[in-house]
Amino acid sequence: TDDTAHNNDADLSISIKKQNEAEADDIVPTIKVDMSALLSADEDPVVTRRWLQALEDVRTRRANTGGPIKSAIKSAMSITTNPYVKTYLHKAMRKWKGNSAGFTK
Repeated sequence: TDDTAHNNDADLSISIKKQNEAEADDIVPTIKVDMSALLSADEDPVVTRRWLQALEDVRTRRANTGGPIKSAIKSAMSITTNPYVKTYLHKAMRKWKGNSAGFTK
């Protein structure tokens, strides 16, 4: 019976490992973005710097401080002239859940 229990544990371990590998293959980004198009769009470097500075504060904020994060994103959206950035930020805002900004951040 000890051999049977050991084999069952080994089979379970292999099964869990395969399941975890399959789940890892299914991971997709929360928001898809064409980074090459986003970065290659023509935009004045001064404008790019301004909208990046508007978002800089978001990095250090906790995800449950939604108001300032939402404000920073709206500010960046109004500053940028890059349509890909506007689309990306708009998609991020659609992930908004009340005052929790985890996915948006």
